[in-house]
Amino acid sequence: QCCNNPGASLHSFKHSSISVDPTIGLRYRGGKSEQVELKQMITDPPILRIRRNFERPSPDTVAALRSAATGHLVDAMGGAGALDWRIKPLGDSAAFCGVAITCDAGPADNLAVFGALEAAKPGDVIIVATTGHRAAGVIGDLVAGMARNCGAVAFVTDGTVRDSAGLQAVGLPI
Repeated sequence: QCCNNPGASLHSFKHSSISVDPTIGLRYRGGKSEQVELKQMITDPPILRIRRNFERPSPDTVAALRSAATGHLVDAMGGAGALDWRIKPLGDSAAFCGVAITCDAGPADNLAVFGALEAAKPGDVIIVATTGHRAAGVIGDLVAGMARNCGAVAFVTDGTVRDSAGLQAVGLPI
């Protein structure tokens, strides 16, 4: 049955006012929806390479860096490692320090994120590049919970995130 009408069924329910165009999506902004053109997903996905055995800094080195100011570290590295000014913490995220586990996620693809989760060790920071793709969230509360359960201390991305209330409830700095 359909629509709480005993005489209606899913087979007789007509969708005459609904049309689907796979190249058009909806974006909600300011309580209103607007149509937006969707980008193509990856048609020829890259091979996922995971480096599990790389040289990690000693725990003493990580501990020594924990109290250093980020600006001082960036200056000491000749400006390398500074984040794009648009990357901001979600909510009242705490400061963090750890070994960076980096990955490059293609448009609307989170396979590399799962590879990073598999490679992460307690105390690591998962860093995900999305090469400017903004049409799909790279992390939500479920993936953040998985990262926390792997022992990650933070998740950093230049992409979009979803489930902001759930992300904050997980307690992992995003």
